Amino acid sequence: QGNEPITALIRRFERPLDLNLAAAEFGLPTQTFANRLNQTQNNDLIDVAARLKQANLPRNQFITAFTQIQNAAVSEISTIPQITTVAAWQDATNKRLEAADKLADLTELAKARREPSEIVSEDSGSTWLIQLASGRKMEASQWEGNQLMGRHAALIGKLPVRIEEAKLDNGIFYRVQFGPLRNRSEATTLCERLESADQDCLVVQPNDT
Repeated sequence: QGNEPITALIRRFERPLDLNLAAAEFGLPTQTFANRLNQTQNNDLIDVAARLKQANLPRNQFITAFTQIQNAAVSEISTIPQITTVAAWQDATNKRLEAADKLADLTELAKARREPSEIVSEDSGSTWLIQLASGRKMEASQWEGNQLMGRHAALIGKLPVRIEEAKLDNGIFYRVQFGPLRNRSEATTLCERLESADQDCLVVQPNDT
């Protein structure tokens, strides 16, 4: 949503809890956690369990009841795999932050996702393209172009795919290209983002086509 990572994490933390999240915060399997809460005779915890099942327990109520829940659901604190749980949580958090960074990069590339009619070259009245693949068969290259369009839709956007026939010394090749883009800078930026997503990319200058 365009938020910086810390704000997004805080908002996520403040959302109401469900059984899965509450169990995870104690390092317990969801069903084990639910079964232990169901055995309690504490009226406050019965209400807590009901709200967790409905996925609408406010964070502040969870914090208030934390010790009671711990006493009811965790028979031996020493059995909680704290190190493993924290390590797994940190790894998942790092992956979410990396995903947030990539999303921010995609947002910056909105300029490269204009309608084709809005994209015109600023270099000698010609067009710039990017090339993502090449093959010896027209049908295979067309199929690959459609696959690439779907795989990298967030980056390529509505840029049309074109198949260019190239006669080389070692035979005929069909190049899978996208464009036009407005200038070298835009094409280079788009290629860099695609390469960061493990996709080979080549900037094609107007006089190369």
